[in-house]
Amino acid sequence: MRLHTLTITGIGPFRGRQDIDFDALSSSGLFLIEGPTGSGKTTIIDAIVYALFGVVSAGGDDLTRLRIRSHYCSDTDPTGVACEFSVDGRRHRIARVPAGARDPEDPGKAAKSKGVRQTLTEYDADGETVRVLTARREIDEHVEGLLRMSAEQFRQLVVLPQGQFAELLRKTPAERLASLAPLLEDPHIARVQDDLDGQGRAARDERHAAALAVDQAAQRLAGRLESYLADMPPEVDFTDAAVGDSAREARVDDILAALERQAESAATARDQQAEITRVAREAASEAGDVHAALQAATQARASVVQAKAMLSADDEDVTEETIGARLGTLERQAGALGEHAAWEAKAPARHLERRGWAQQSAGLREEAVILRTEQASLPGLRADLDAKLGEAQRLAGTIDRARSEEKRLDVLLTKAAALARLQESLEESGAAIENCVAEQLDAEAAANAASDEWETLLARQHAGTAAALAALLAAGEACPVCGSTDHPSPAPSDDSSEVVTQEQVAAARSVAAEARARAKDAAETTVRAHAAHAGITTEVAALAGAVGHEDGASLAVAAAEARQSREDAEAAAVTTTVIRQRLSELDERAKYVAEQCGLLETEAAVVDATIRAQEAAEQEYSAVIRSAIGDAESATSLLRRTRERIASLSALDQAWDELARALARVPAGQRNTPLEEAELTARTARGELDDAAEELALRERHATATAATRDEAGPLAHAFTRSLGNRRHVEEVTTTAIDLANLVTSNNPRRLQLRSYALQRRFETVLAAASIHLERMSAGKFQFQLSEDTARAGQSGLGISLFDSWTGEPQDPKSLSGGETFYASLALALGLADVVRGEAGGSSLETLFVDEGFGSLDQDTLYQVLEQLDQLRAGRRAVGVVSHVAEMKESIPDRIEVRRQQDSSSVVVGQEP
Repeated sequence: MRLHTLTITGIGPFRGRQDIDFDALSSSGLFLIEGPTGSGKTTIIDAIVYALFGVVSAGGDDLTRLRIRSHYCSDTDPTGVACEFSVDGRRHRIARVPAGARDPEDPGKAAKSKGVRQTLTEYDADGETVRVLTARREIDEHVEGLLRMSAEQFRQLVVLPQGQFAELLRKTPAERLASLAPLLEDPHIARVQDDLDGQGRAARDERHAAALAVDQAAQRLAGRLESYLADMPPEVDFTDAAVGDSAREARVDDILAALERQAESAATARDQQAEITRVAREAASEAGDVHAALQAATQARASVVQAKAMLSADDEDVTEETIGARLGTLERQAGALGEHAAWEAKAPARHLERRGWAQQSAGLREEAVILRTEQASLPGLRADLDAKLGEAQRLAGTIDRARSEEKRLDVLLTKAAALARLQESLEESGAAIENCVAEQLDAEAAANAASDEWETLLARQHAGTAAALAALLAAGEACPVCGSTDHPSPAPSDDSSEVVTQEQVAAARSVAAEARARAKDAAETTVRAHAAHAGITTEVAALAGAVGHEDGASLAVAAAEARQSREDAEAAAVTTTVIRQRLSELDERAKYVAEQCGLLETEAAVVDATIRAQEAAEQEYSAVIRSAIGDAESATSLLRRTRERIASLSALDQAWDELARALARVPAGQRNTPLEEAELTARTARGELDDAAEELALRERHATATAATRDEAGPLAHAFTRSLGNRRHVEEVTTTAIDLANLVTSNNPRRLQLRSYALQRRFETVLAAASIHLERMSAGKFQFQLSEDTARAGQSGLGISLFDSWTGEPQDPKSLSGGETFYASLALALGLADVVRGEAGGSSLETLFVDEGFGSLDQDTLYQVLEQLDQLRAGRRAVGVVSHVAEMKESIPDRIEVRRQQDSSSVVVGQEP
């Protein structure tokens, strides 16, 4: 990959747009990015990383206000990065703009707050566009596919942060392994180790699970057989894992066989007791039935005696044979009396009904009297309304005249108000004219002064230029302006006067132009003020003529009076309509009252006739009832006595029926058995039944529990034997996986992981590549070596030692001097970049950056390091050195400078060839 150009706007300390041409800088292969500490040198590299990968070089996510956006920028200043680069001859341009920022390529367009905007354009060899990508995911995948490295690898391999590699030299082997693993580790080997280790863990987990399943199955079976095993000799404990599988299985088979025998014996005993209980239940039932029947017969006899005692004197002679006929006669008599009793019960209601009709008749006649009174008053009311109607019609006739006068006065009142406002505006515009004239005079004076100053400086510049040319003239030599060799009157030189520069003249001219523009604007403002004043004057004259001599107060009073007159006339018009409607209603009311009086009087006569008819019917039906009940007080009292006789006779009839049914249930041979004897026999039979049932329940519970233990223990026993077989199978099939996992992890004779072994071998390649650079930088003194203490004995780490060819002894990196540490760390960085880029199949890196650290070198070492960096330029590679060391300027002619401005922001001040 080769960088061509970089454009940054509103980034870090750079507020304005900065353009860097790497093609021009890289022409000699080595260039310098120099400037004071904190000026923004590293920000240039941050911008490159962000443009390519969308993350900043210090880590983190999208370019944001908090990370890179310059705090010198306002909300309307644009922010963004654009970078042109090529990979294998394919040229690309990528640009990114953060969320909430204006695009530097379209600064007039408002910022977008949602998401980062990015665009990647690919060009062919002729510069024509091949494709354009705008989606973040597509761009990131395309760039990583081109470079075949991630942002983190780019930071390590293209931007060589020497300080980080110096720290890497001083780390422990384990810390160094953790730092370099992301770059050096072979993902395939790591996956192989992880896969084999995972398979081994899974195999061990499977073995553990199989063994646990055996223990759980044994515990479940033992838990179910706990009460059963308590009464048996221990023999072999099938829950003991130390016992052989065959012995454990045989013990379980013996237990199942014994359980089966116990279950069969318990079932037989239960069936025998069930037959004994059935016989006892039949005997208890028979004895209970006899006792219940005798008891019911005794109770029925008592009920017969009680029912006879409740009979009336008229029914004491009744027998079982005659009771039916007697009940029939009484029920027919009760039926006939029921209708008469019902009529007697409604007598109070009929009396209340007649009283209500009498009250209704009186009310109707009273209402008729009231209506006759109202009918007499209606003619007088109509005369009053006719008089009010005439007055309202007269006042309503003035409505049009009142409306016209109100409208005329409202128009005059509006014009009077407008005239008052315009008169105030006229005074204000006069004062505005005076202010504009004063400002115009001040602006013209300032413009004249600025023009004089410019002309003075221009004259002094011309004089100074003439004097400078005159100083160059020599007798007999041609003038560079006119070509003459004769110089009769050269301009005199005034060494005491200050030389006027072109910048001063241009600044004065700009000031004069601005002053003249302000004077012109002030004159135009004065003209506009005069025009506005004249317009207001014209409007005031027109309104004054329309209003005349009337003032606003008198016009307001007149308008209010006209408005009241119009409202009175409109109200009279409404009143006219209301009175006419009232007269119409009054006529309708007179007609209604006349009709209603006749109706009320007729209805009252009908009600009186109804009352007389009901009183006659009442007397007629009373005579019928009296002839039917004879000497009885009333039909209601006679009906009550009849129903009481029916109830007593019915109770006696029912008692005789109950006695007959009870006697029928007693066996013929035991009808004379005393009740106490039958009760004792029944109690004895129930006791024998309870004893038999209790014994049966015990035998059933025992049989059920034994069968349940047998039935539940069977599947548990089968599960136990299956778990034993499954455990043996798992142990056989997992042996290979566990052995391989032990080999690739530290559970091997060397206690060395596969990934650590591969990483050590690869690190040896890195040290070999770094040693090539280190030998050159150290004048053949040092070479890198993998520490023997780490390489053997399976230690998981990357140990480094430096072989000192001058002493023939290895040296610890921590013992190096500052300069030696610098070039050793730089060599390690270059070696790492070479190996990782080559082995990973990365693209050719034609642009590299070395960041800081040169200040610790003496002159000779600095020369050796620069000479080594010079070697990197082979194959069209460009190396950028980031440093603030002054001596670097003398050694590297191609450079850009980053400088601070007065407001503390930075700029790239130029590229020097």
